[in-house]
Amino acid sequence: MKRTVRIAVAAILVVLIAATAATLYFLRVVGTEGTTPLEAWIGGQLKSVAQSHLNVTIDFDKPDYQYPATIVVENIRLSAPDPASPGKAIDIIRIAKATLIVAQIPEVGQPLHVQRIILDSPQFSFICTSKDDATLIGFSNLVKTDSTAPAVEPDPDLPASPAKVTDVFRMRTLHITGGQIFYDPRDPDERAMTLDGINMALNVEPDAEGWYKLQTKIDRLPVGEIDMNGRFNLNDNELDLTELKMMVNLGGENNAKLPPQMQRFLADHDLRGRLSATAGGRIRFADWRSAALNLSVNLEDGNITFGDYQLPIAQLSILAAMAKEQIILRGFDLRALGGGLRASGHMKLNETLDASITVEGESLRIHRLLKASADGQGQAEGLPFRGVATLKVNLTGPLATPATQMAGSGQLILKEARLLNIPGLSAIEDAIAGTNKANAKRKEPGANDYLYMLVTFRGDRMLVDRFDYRSTLVAVRATGHLVLPTLMMDLMANGGPIEKVQSLLGPVGDLTALVTDRVAKYHITGRVGEPKVKTIIAEGIFDKIFGN
Repeated sequence: MKRTVRIAVAAILVVLIAATAATLYFLRVVGTEGTTPLEAWIGGQLKSVAQSHLNVTIDFDKPDYQYPATIVVENIRLSAPDPASPGKAIDIIRIAKATLIVAQIPEVGQPLHVQRIILDSPQFSFICTSKDDATLIGFSNLVKTDSTAPAVEPDPDLPASPAKVTDVFRMRTLHITGGQIFYDPRDPDERAMTLDGINMALNVEPDAEGWYKLQTKIDRLPVGEIDMNGRFNLNDNELDLTELKMMVNLGGENNAKLPPQMQRFLADHDLRGRLSATAGGRIRFADWRSAALNLSVNLEDGNITFGDYQLPIAQLSILAAMAKEQIILRGFDLRALGGGLRASGHMKLNETLDASITVEGESLRIHRLLKASADGQGQAEGLPFRGVATLKVNLTGPLATPATQMAGSGQLILKEARLLNIPGLSAIEDAIAGTNKANAKRKEPGANDYLYMLVTFRGDRMLVDRFDYRSTLVAVRATGHLVLPTLMMDLMANGGPIEKVQSLLGPVGDLTALVTDRVAKYHITGRVGEPKVKTIIAEGIFDKIFGN
């Protein structure tokens, strides 16, 4: 019995001693926030990783290690130099609090193995270098490469950094609560944008090569949602996107849940509809021009307003890709105005942005454009035009200087038309008909005008190779050119009253030139929208009469 008591007393003493030792060890290792050697090692390890692998500087409050596997870091700031303000830096990322869950109890001298991160109220600031330079400060070269110079000299007081980021960050999950994205183009003509209320969870699974599997869903219904599946390589800063799906409902009360800047844009253009998009491919951000990406966009039951007019969109489909350092428009199909508009082409990602595009449209009833203030009934009679248009345009040239180096051709046919108050054309009709043609044409039933236009683009000019116009009042043919940078035109037109043309030629409209060329000429100059028309009566007709 006494022996049993002694054994029990000894066991209790051992437990007390062990508990006391554990408590002393815990106080020595954990202690208060940021005061222990282990916490100092953790802070140094995080800074060392950032300094060795990122082209930004990082600062934060002293870490708080909470036994056994939690590290809390507050007031994190990642900053990069601002090229617009030498000597000053911009915080590109600010995080109120980051909670790091490690895979094993950290030890001084051993790398951390972070497998879960929770970010509270992170702010990501995407700021362009300048109005003319769209590279993002800090993000365009965030991860160091062999050709990237170090942002700062290594700190000898910090522990040596692991060779790979994945030696430290072996993440399984990343949670963001209350996130915010700020984008500033640094253009006085464009508004900065702030997108807040971002809550998301990333489920990531790393492999031996540094790839993290990404699977997440961002849900902001009824505004929209985003689903993403893919993987990201932290070591190479490379994204392999299996599929990205996005759906956004634009218009109405949904717009109130979007950033103020986006709300203003949507309101200014009355942009509405159900927008969906899918994307996939691979991009290495250090060499983004060599990315291989596919994009599909679809807009249904849409609407957009530009200037004084409103365009209802039945459906818009876009198929695009990025490959071999160029953007390829594989398909653009717009169903609107009772017809269709198609386009295809490509643009090289070089300094001049060399591009080629083909646009075709058919059965486009242009009078179905609504006045922006219309009540939805069309108000077609109030428009200065109507008709059914067919068009085709082929253009090549550098988009960096489109108004001076374009090449190509274009064709426009307008049938069942009525054109009122069109500058230049209106003045010729008034001169030929000897009356106010707008009032005269409004008295005519139906829409019987016809227009055929054939042009060539060459350098800084659009050459008008052929311009045939017939209305209930006159017939006009013209040739000339338009200087694209200044929109100054120089056209020579022949025209005559349609009554005289019909009396001499009957219904054979293609022979209109035989009469119009002998009746009168009109020299049209000046800027588009403010033309000057000079009448040249019966030029050369007397020479022909007298045989000279």
